[in-house]
Amino acid sequence: MEFDDSFAWLITWTTYGTWLPGDPRGNVSPVLGTDGTYAKRKNTPGVEWAADDERTRKRARALQQFDTIRLDQDQAYAAAESIADSAASRTWLVLRGAVMATHAHVVLQGGGPYGSAIRRILKGVRFGRIE
Repeated sequence: MEFDDSFAWLITWTTYGTWLPGDPRGNVSPVLGTDGTYAKRKNTPGVEWAADDERTRKRARALQQFDTIRLDQDQAYAAAESIADSAASRTWLVLRGAVMATHAHVVLQGGGPYGSAIRRILKGVRFGRIE
């Protein structure tokens, strides 16, 4: 797939612990079965996602290593600045962005073909490298 100047990514992510597998709003994460194994994740276009699975949600909550994160106004502003700095240092263009207490959205041009890698960089996860 070729990317031209008009191509843009919509990158969205949640803060830690605010949208767990099994959430009533739906998710594409593997669902915990009654036998203790996980069903394959449903992250394919056209496949209905899982929703409201209390067993999976409780297990995900129990596996959390840290408290759930809700950003206050100052933290959200700092996150927005970090996102802008990360994009600018790579000459990516942030067309629109929003950072809320529980999630962020960024519309970005110039990041290339690897949306998941772009998201990791914008979130501040420092592994891997893309140009």
